[in-house]
Amino acid sequence: MVEDDTTLAAALGAGLRRIGYEVEVAADGGGFGARVERFHPDLALLDVALGDAPDGFELARMLRA
Repeated sequence: MVEDDTTLAAALGAGLRRIGYEVEVAADGGGFGARVERFHPDLALLDVALGDAPDGFELARMLRA
């Protein structure tokens, strides 16, 4: 999950962990490619309005590539 709102990220992460998901949270898109290579997510929750580059749309394009 890439979410810059720490309260929202914590709540979503806790909920997903509670139902059995392994969750990794990042506050920005920096290092996203390396994280994906290491973690191999089945699902990515991406904040489209991140305050920095890359935004969630660009991160989604990276995942598709």
